[in-house]
Amino acid sequence: MPLVLIALLSGTIGRFEPEAAPRPLRGLLAQQMADLVALAAPGLNPVVMVKAIAAWTQVFGLISFELFGQFANTVEPADAMFGYLVEDAADRLGLPAAPTR
Repeated sequence: MPLVLIALLSGTIGRFEPEAAPRPLRGLLAQQMADLVALAAPGLNPVVMVKAIAAWTQVFGLISFELFGQFANTVEPADAMFGYLVEDAADRLGLPAAPTR
């Protein structure tokens, strides 16, 4: 799944616009993202890679919450919450919206 996300983001180069003044990557994180981008997605903005990792961890966390009953007595069933948060993560990454049926 993370490779699919990276492939999607690599296909959006030129359309994705990071925030006007994104928080700069510094020190070790800057080097880690430069290395990861060089390895997995040459040309991808390293800030976009950080945002992709954040989105992936959010989706992974949502799955874990669902599997281990953490949504019980709050937003159960969690289908609508899951869908909204996945779409929100895609929006923050600049991915196009899915066509409506």
